[in-house]
Amino acid sequence: MTQTNSPPARPPLTDSPWFWLLLFSAAGIACLLIIAPQYRPRQRRLEMQYRAREEIIRRQAAGEPTARTTGNEGDAPPPTTSELIIPLWPLVLACTLLMLLSSAMLWRVRSPKHVAQQNSTHSGGVP
Repeated sequence: MTQTNSPPARPPLTDSPWFWLLLFSAAGIACLLIIAPQYRPRQRRLEMQYRAREEIIRRQAAGEPTARTTGNEGDAPPPTTSELIIPLWPLVLACTLLMLLSSAMLWRVRSPKHVAQQNSTHSGGVP
């Protein structure tokens, strides 16, 4: 029997936790981008209801009537969808940063230099 000194095969890509973090963060970004068109109008409606309740509570605390007379409602325009209290962009940014970090770490772990270094430490330091 002859013994060959071939390097051991690299483990599959799916064995890396960095691969799974990359995959799930990319899926998170895709899901956020898919739901964004439905999220904005719904969130705007919910936030308008919240602001209306806050205004009623403020008027009650100030001793003002909760309902204003017709023509005396105020001149402040309703908030736009870009002025949401709870926007989606921080989640997209966090998922993007996770995706960039995990792809860099996956590339680093799977690079030939790192694999050769791992193989040399596992074989007892013998080249």
